[in-house]
Amino acid sequence: ALALALPDGDGATTGPLTARVDGVAPQVGREAARLVSARTDVSATLTSNPGGPVELSPVKLTNGAVALTGRGQLSRDGRLTLALDGAVPCSAAAASAAGGGLIGGLLGRAVGAALGGNISVHLAIQADAADPGAATVTPTVRAACGL
Repeated sequence: ALALALPDGDGATTGPLTARVDGVAPQVGREAARLVSARTDVSATLTSNPGGPVELSPVKLTNGAVALTGRGQLSRDGRLTLALDGAVPCSAAAASAAGGGLIGGLLGRAVGAALGGNISVHLAIQADAADPGAATVTPTVRAACGL
């Protein structure tokens, strides 16, 4: 379980939050494996309003080639909601899908050089501090790639 002590004073309290998670890579398909890593960095500005939820804005999450930004809220009973958006260049996705090795690397660079556009990523995250393992992450991915 996680705990966050919040002041109950009359004014809002604002401060930075930074976190790093090492050793846990997001589960993605083989074609996207080169876009992510086992290290995720998170930063946010927290604003605590007396008696209300903690506002998190802006929230920045970076993992490999994926960089997302957005907003969130942490209720006083430990429920977290986040909405994050970002984009991955189609050229990077093509290079990842082509795989490693000499042939895959050459193919990935050739296709990546000709491919334009982005793949937009939206994550909706809901978690409870009492049971972080039961967090839900709902991704929405839209590709807008072209030659």
